Amino acid sequence: MRQHQQRKSSKRNQNIKTMAPKAASNGIGLNKFLLQADILAKSIGLIPYDEENGKRSARYEKLMKFIFILNMVNMNFVLFSEIMYVLLAMKNGNNFVEATMNLSYIGFVFVGDIKIISVLRKKPVLTILMKEIQDIYPKDVRAQKAYQVREYVWRFNLISLGFVIVHEILIWFYNLYIAVSYLIYEWWLQWRVVPRTLPYYFWVPWQWQGHWSYYILYVSQNFAGHTCMSGQLANDLFLCVAATQIIMHFEFLAKRLREYRPTGRHVDDLKFLREHIKYHQAVIHLSALMNEVFGVSLLVNFISSSFVMCFLGFQMTIGVEADTLVMLFMFLFCSLVQILMICNYGQQLIIKSEEIGHAVYSQEWLNSDLRYRKMLIGIIARSQKPVILRATTFLNVSRSTMTELMQLSYKFFALLRTMYSK
Repeated sequence: MRQHQQRKSSKRNQNIKTMAPKAASNGIGLNKFLLQADILAKSIGLIPYDEENGKRSARYEKLMKFIFILNMVNMNFVLFSEIMYVLLAMKNGNNFVEATMNLSYIGFVFVGDIKIISVLRKKPVLTILMKEIQDIYPKDVRAQKAYQVREYVWRFNLISLGFVIVHEILIWFYNLYIAVSYLIYEWWLQWRVVPRTLPYYFWVPWQWQGHWSYYILYVSQNFAGHTCMSGQLANDLFLCVAATQIIMHFEFLAKRLREYRPTGRHVDDLKFLREHIKYHQAVIHLSALMNEVFGVSLLVNFISSSFVMCFLGFQMTIGVEADTLVMLFMFLFCSLVQILMICNYGQQLIIKSEEIGHAVYSQEWLNSDLRYRKMLIGIIARSQKPVILRATTFLNVSRSTMTELMQLSYKFFALLRTMYSK
């Protein structure tokens, strides 16, 4: 089945390598877009798609698989222990605040699990998606100038680097807060004794306080946080790379259609239009593959984020220490940034795909051949059904989704505050 899909992919794109003029192939590579996503994925041993011509050695594949399994087992051990803590708190009727904090962490790790598993489950489709993106990616300097690739790379890396830095600061500030406090207040300044606590509340069937196992558990939670964060960020960045490429092709296609002047020779005009219709269909197909790969993880992300933001808001309003309040605020800020970035790309896909119809209408088509004008109507009709980033069939992602998510989070927050005040 996978080989059949790859053959169809190659056949679809064999005549649509790029619509711009050819020159020497020494332009900016697609790897410039994928750099940060690949680093994050490989840091936890995740290989999300197969490279062409089997560039990876068997030894490297086995090593990465071992690292990935180790990280996933550790992360899910921490997740299980956090869930047990919440269940025991509910059973015993104590530690309500700590339990709600753990629900935020559980939601965060649960989303990370789903995103990592969905990438692995859709690895064959993601491989096809990356191959098709590579096939129609402009590879030479002249083509890339027409596509404005340099501007897209600069803008994407600026956004993605800021996105990664903010989240990495959050996770490592949260994870290493206790260790840094010990080094500053107890070891260096000798002001006070820093309690040996863990970053996240969780349960294990032995007494770890004052025991050597504390240090193992502390390292385990740190690696679990890194695995969860890196898996989530890698998934989001692969999605954003695919969306950026689709947006770039839509913008270039709209420009070509807008600037074209029908010659009056219907053979030449129809040839131009047929090439660009194939190009348009290839880009639309990329969006379908993107939705197939990332749809489930997006849906889980949006549902979980509403609960996470609700619990975070609740914890911030019941009175906590200043350092805890700062960490909660950073956690909430990162959750908002993550959803906002995805919603913004969803909105851009809608806008750029709809521009195709406006570009066609802007042509000087009045004196063109009748057959040419009929084909233009077909393109306009197709562009009126915009390309949409879909979280499966349940949710279309755009900027309005952000508003709906915030409203849902507030309703849960109000419910939780009412329950707590009674």
